[in-house]
Amino acid sequence: MAIDPPRARFPTSGTALRADLGGRWAELSPPAKAHFARRVVVLGVESSGTTTLARALAEELETPWVPEWGRVYWEGRSSGPQPEVWSAAEFDAIVAGQVRLEEALARRANRVLVCDTDPLATAVWARRYLGRPAPEVERAAAERRPALYLLTAPDFGYVQDGTRESEAWRERMHAWFVEALEGSGVPWRLLEGEPAARLAAAREAVAPLLRFPPLADPAC
Repeated sequence: MAIDPPRARFPTSGTALRADLGGRWAELSPPAKAHFARRVVVLGVESSGTTTLARALAEELETPWVPEWGRVYWEGRSSGPQPEVWSAAEFDAIVAGQVRLEEALARRANRVLVCDTDPLATAVWARRYLGRPAPEVERAAAERRPALYLLTAPDFGYVQDGTRESEAWRERMHAWFVEALEGSGVPWRLLEGEPAARLAAAREAVAPLLRFPPLADPAC
């Protein structure tokens, strides 16, 4: 039985959506938004401005940003008996928590979803704390490839916020991030300088992702 043939209540159609997905984004259902949204991941070493940039970029794009779930995990375990001793299972749990949070917020995305870290970044941190690769985390990173990575450079002074502890590792870990990004096959861009310059460069890098080509008719 046909429902609302004149489209008076829902003035859209599949054909119209496929022709201009970006322009008719508000008409998509939450699951469709989660499916089509392009992921932009901001990553970098401690005290390099990742969270500041992720939040500012998401605000400009009027889309949610996905906080770093691993930071919440770290703050919850840092008072334990051996906070410096990590297990591979903990990094698997961090990836699972990050993915759940990302998938929940993607339902409200506005064409792109800005993520403050992802499994690839977690793989770099696992390398730091385990002293070796974490295969399950690296597998998750290979399976969940975003549209774009934005790497924040550690080109300003280290700021201790009470939870950070990897100042001596900044340059080495930055090199690991570059190595991981070059091997990922995903486009990425290094952001340097003052916050305003970084945000402008991030806007420029993200702009092409806001345009969606017409989708093929499913009957074709």
